[in-house]
Amino acid sequence: MMRRILKNILALGVGVLVSLVILEVFLQLYNPLSPRVKGNTILIPANQKYIYENGRIAGLDEKIIHTKNSLGFRGDELPGDAEDHLKIIAVGGSTTECYVINDGKDWPNLVQKQLKQYIPEIWINNAGLNGHSTFGHKVLLQDHVFKLKPDYVLLMVGINEVERDDLVNTDSISLSTDLYKNRNWKGKIAGYFELTSTIFNLYYTYKAHTLQIYDAVYTPQTDTLSLSPQQTSFELQKQQKYLQAYRKRLTEIIMLCKANNVKPVLITQPSVLGGGYDSATNINYNKVKHLTRNGEVQWQVLELYNDVTRQTGSLTACYVIDLAREMPKSSAFFYDAIHFTNAGSARVAEIVAARLLPYLQKKR
Repeated sequence: MMRRILKNILALGVGVLVSLVILEVFLQLYNPLSPRVKGNTILIPANQKYIYENGRIAGLDEKIIHTKNSLGFRGDELPGDAEDHLKIIAVGGSTTECYVINDGKDWPNLVQKQLKQYIPEIWINNAGLNGHSTFGHKVLLQDHVFKLKPDYVLLMVGINEVERDDLVNTDSISLSTDLYKNRNWKGKIAGYFELTSTIFNLYYTYKAHTLQIYDAVYTPQTDTLSLSPQQTSFELQKQQKYLQAYRKRLTEIIMLCKANNVKPVLITQPSVLGGGYDSATNINYNKVKHLTRNGEVQWQVLELYNDVTRQTGSLTACYVIDLAREMPKSSAFFYDAIHFTNAGSARVAEIVAARLLPYLQKKR
């Protein structure tokens, strides 16, 4: 009896192992998820075109074409006489990439169009990657961006740092040693196998959804939530450990940029939340429910991270564009809590270009 049970367990184990090997081979040949991260390495989707039909999100085009150039970024190809150009690369998460905004309408591209009137030899590319945080930005900069020798990097940061304790163990990476040697153990394992890489990517996608770092269109039927002063104080207070970790990562990125002769420009993270009643939808963005908080408290939480961005910029003599305070809070500009409509992207470009132009002219 016992021998039969052991034989069945062994057979099951062999079957599972063979299945995993077959799945690994399949994923090596073709991964339908098209992951952007494998282990500790960022996979750049060069020369790709994505086409989407939009039938539900107001403020966006019905047909959306999103193209990556040969660098894996959005925007014009690097000119042949690149050394004669003022080169700027925008780095950030989904609010930089503008994934569901048509080619040419993402705000980095629009900033380039506006600044070309004054600086004809300017070249701006959009290296934003959906869901990326400051840890991902650091890897992207070292593995891809610095090789292009840009003059400036625009960093829109904040929303993907909120309560991200999974990033803390990566802070031990030394900037003066080989990154591939020092990246965390989970990344090393995931880097060897397509299956483990896919599992980690699915986990982090799930975690991003639980934190609502994704597109979530608000409607007039959205639930509301009231919080007591004590609950509000608790939500704000528990951010402290995350804020310190974010401050450290952001400072490291700024120092890394400067060490590579790149001038970083920080951009604070705007949101429609906390804006009171919206004239178009009559939604009260202070009371709308957002996870365990309402819009007003979620905005206060985000502003804590924006404050770190502002303070870190000041302490490191880094230029800051305070988009969070300048961007109007209107559903005309946001299709959910943080992501921009076409009009919102255009408004972001106007603000960024207006603040960036005198800074660039002064530096030049």
